[in-house]
Amino acid sequence: MVVTSHGRNSTSNKHFDYSEQHATGTFYIHAFLNESREDMKEHLENVRALNILTLFVIVIFLLTRWLPLVWLAIFLLMINTFNNRLARIIAQWWISAMRTLGRINTTIVLSLIFYFVLTPIAFLFRLAHREKTDHFLRNSKESYFEIVDKHFTAPDFERPW
Repeated sequence: MVVTSHGRNSTSNKHFDYSEQHATGTFYIHAFLNESREDMKEHLENVRALNILTLFVIVIFLLTRWLPLVWLAIFLLMINTFNNRLARIIAQWWISAMRTLGRINTTIVLSLIFYFVLTPIAFLFRLAHREKTDHFLRNSKESYFEIVDKHFTAPDFERPW
């Protein structure tokens, strides 16, 4: 969108000519923002991270009733208002800390699921279907390879699964 000094709007100009800006008095919104999509995405990610951090601090305050957490939440909201270096540093720290915590939690949760859900199910299956799992316990064969004496035809290879 192009806004002229006379207040007229024009959306037909898709290209921004900065040489005309000074000669005609035209002011371009795009030149005012001067941020690429990547910068805006990074800023949005930082804003989201600081909002989540602020919500986390407020929840901790509601659980503990420790008054300095309210001031910390207000401080985080204030620095979140502006796109400054401190906000970016805190947001990047929070994002990296949560990614690390996510990796740790994933490992812990999957380990707990394996040991407390899948392992008991496997033991119960072995108890209930002893005849299907007995061959694991006795080692009467030298090899589990079985010779199959069958003549294979073309339809046998059409649907291997």
